[in-house]
Amino acid sequence: MPDQFKHAVYRLVDVQSPDGHSKVETQPLYRERAGCIAKNLRVIPFGSGTAVRMDFVQDAGGNWINRPLRTSPISEISEEDMLTIRTKNSIYILEPAELVEPEYPEDTELIELFLSEDGMRFCKGIYHDADKKLHELQCITHLGMVADSCLIYTVDDNNLDECMCRYFPESGGVEFYNTLYNQQDYSRRLLIHNTGLQPLKIRFESYDAVWTLLPGEQRMITPYCADGADEPETD
Repeated sequence: MPDQFKHAVYRLVDVQSPDGHSKVETQPLYRERAGCIAKNLRVIPFGSGTAVRMDFVQDAGGNWINRPLRTSPISEISEEDMLTIRTKNSIYILEPAELVEPEYPEDTELIELFLSEDGMRFCKGIYHDADKKLHELQCITHLGMVADSCLIYTVDDNNLDECMCRYFPESGGVEFYNTLYNQQDYSRRLLIHNTGLQPLKIRFESYDAVWTLLPGEQRMITPYCADGADEPETD
């Protein structure tokens, strides 16, 4: 269905049972996505039928998130003022929306990352260069022999000749690391936003300091400098 969806971006208004009762408050999957904005809606094969996948990229407060959703097999899709996706057990109601670009700080030589506990942790990234120009960042997954890692590059750098930073997704957070050949320059500061629903721990390879960001918190971190790190536990 190549032209199934009229708009590129939608906000999830409600998810209902077939009899019209909202399921948002009773099911965390829907509660965590209600009011959020999704893009890249597409119909995919699923079992003997088809389903809809959508990527929720911004929450109701305008924060960048990474919360995918796949419906069960669909029975009908209709769109007038609202987009309605019907499955055997649910009715998804979405409205056309627009992404809101937040106000980024005016700074130089700064890597700004929006991370969460979901998937490979990356939601969005911005690099502030020496002239305060903003460059969008992308996450490229590197498949390792022992563990997969995330390489963060600028989107407008077609040659991909400079990796801004790299990290291992780990339980409860991320660990930034260098390569065996010392390819990574960690002289730039990191402004990290936790846009997820769980606390996020930030670590650097072979360094004892740990930063814990609560949901909705942001922190300016100078790599391999313990300023602002968690206080050590005392008896």
